[in-house]
Amino acid sequence: MIGHCLRFWPEYEYLKSVVDSGEYGGVRSAVFHRVGNEPGWSHQNWMLQVDKSGGALVDLHIHDVDMINWLFGKPEAVSALCSERYDIVSAHFRYPDGKIIHAESDLSLPGETGFSMGYRIHMDKATLMFQNGKLTVYPAGGKAWVYEHAGDLGYYREMKYFAEQLMKAEAVTASPPEASLLALKIVEAERQSSGQGGQFVPVVE
Repeated sequence: MIGHCLRFWPEYEYLKSVVDSGEYGGVRSAVFHRVGNEPGWSHQNWMLQVDKSGGALVDLHIHDVDMINWLFGKPEAVSALCSERYDIVSAHFRYPDGKIIHAESDLSLPGETGFSMGYRIHMDKATLMFQNGKLTVYPAGGKAWVYEHAGDLGYYREMKYFAEQLMKAEAVTASPPEASLLALKIVEAERQSSGQGGQFVPVVE
């Protein structure tokens, strides 16, 4: 099982349930982000070597790509602009229903910014905003409320699930290898798009 931890993160699981149920209608637009400082902590700085790590495109951004694919299915095409070192990524995902999906990653922020991830989802009947570790739901015509969960973080829940599947000798279904491969193919289409000045590139399985 590839470690696509967002599938086990409570705030992203809740988003998945809302999208699938249609509780707040359809998604009109969505913005995802994962940003942080340069990873100077890696052994012999391998994270800073694009030929080894893939840069932010493969290290950070691919998690949002997997999430977008999990939520909305495979996009028809992708468009991306990346920095020369692939430490900054800005990508758009095209779907037949016209919803606007964007994801950005930056692995080179200066200063003591630390790591940040989040999303803003514009639905027909609500806006969902996950930032600074807090998910707030803003229903149309109603009071905003904060989503609460049991407290277990995604990393723990991910490892617990994998261990349980091993002990039961059952297949991994929450994050199957096929989905991880598709996320990588989408990222490679983004790399191709960036090399073509941001033109949309079809996603081929």
